[in-house]
Amino acid sequence: MVIRRSFAATCRTLIALIALCLFNAASLAQSAQTDTPANTPTPAEKLKVATKVAPPFAMQAEDGRWTGIAVELIESIARDLNRDIVWKRVETSEDLVAAVEKQSVDMGVAAVSITAAREAKVDFSYPYYDSGLSIAVVRNRSSGFWDIMKALGSPAFLTTVSMLGLLLLITGAVMWAMERKGNSQQFPKKPIEGIANGFWWSAVTMTTVGYGDKAPVTPLGRAIAVIWMFAALILTAVFTAQLTASLTLEGISGPVSGPRDLPNARVGIVAKSATADYFHQRFIGTRGFEDVAAGLKAVEVGSIDAFVHDEPILRYAALHNFAGRVQLLDQIFEPQSYGIVLPSRSPLREPVNRSLLTILESDRWSTIRRRYLGQRP
Repeated sequence: MVIRRSFAATCRTLIALIALCLFNAASLAQSAQTDTPANTPTPAEKLKVATKVAPPFAMQAEDGRWTGIAVELIESIARDLNRDIVWKRVETSEDLVAAVEKQSVDMGVAAVSITAAREAKVDFSYPYYDSGLSIAVVRNRSSGFWDIMKALGSPAFLTTVSMLGLLLLITGAVMWAMERKGNSQQFPKKPIEGIANGFWWSAVTMTTVGYGDKAPVTPLGRAIAVIWMFAALILTAVFTAQLTASLTLEGISGPVSGPRDLPNARVGIVAKSATADYFHQRFIGTRGFEDVAAGLKAVEVGSIDAFVHDEPILRYAALHNFAGRVQLLDQIFEPQSYGIVLPSRSPLREPVNRSLLTILESDRWSTIRRRYLGQRP
């Protein structure tokens, strides 16, 4: 009887232990389903990247998707960092820099030039594209009657003619001073009449017409005449070349053929861009436009003589939207580089730079640039 009671107690104890083990196992299973183990990594936050429309570096399609050289570069870097991207659109480069400075985004990228003023507010990655400023002008056209007439009234042409007239007047005055006493019939003593005859003589002598109605008779006058004849041969060639150049540049090529012509021309730029610093430092007046397309349109209709902006952006816009109407001059000036904008002391700077250098040395980067810019470097 005692053995039977002991056996029953033992069974009840075993049943209680089994039930307790099952309960603990169920609790552990439920905890495993609802809780993340401490050693499981948390997914990385998405990269918040600011950009602006700047073809061919950043372009936004109607569906909101971004493409372009800088966009594909950041996407490649994000893949290397195992991060996804959230794009934030801004309107200008200054807006982009401000967003990065306030750290409302992790970085910014487009055609943003690395400048000292911006470096004081934010950090930059290594440069990923070397560029410079270029000048867009209306495309060359065959010169017609009105083009020639416009060229004849250009400042360069009028300056050349004025210099020639002044030189003839000085030579005529010197000849009158030498001849007015011994040859007063041809060079009267009255200054106005005598200098006018001297001007006539110097002009016909320079052009080798030589009517012979006016000629020096004094020894000093003839010596001056000989000097003037030889000098006139050289001066005729110089002035002819100068006049031809003036007609060519003004009548055919337009008033701007290079950076040196910008101070005397009507120049357009994108307002609040790094290009503005170049003109402010040189005290050159400009007209600001909202974007590149508006500036090139102003060139096309003739409201400005030239539009200055970053060469790759200007070339892309001229080729795709103003082909046959606007052209770029060959000369590139004021070198500049594009970089990725990062907050000051950003922990992303080092990994971004490592990934950036790897991409720039790879065939992937050559493929990206070729896709948007062709074979042009």
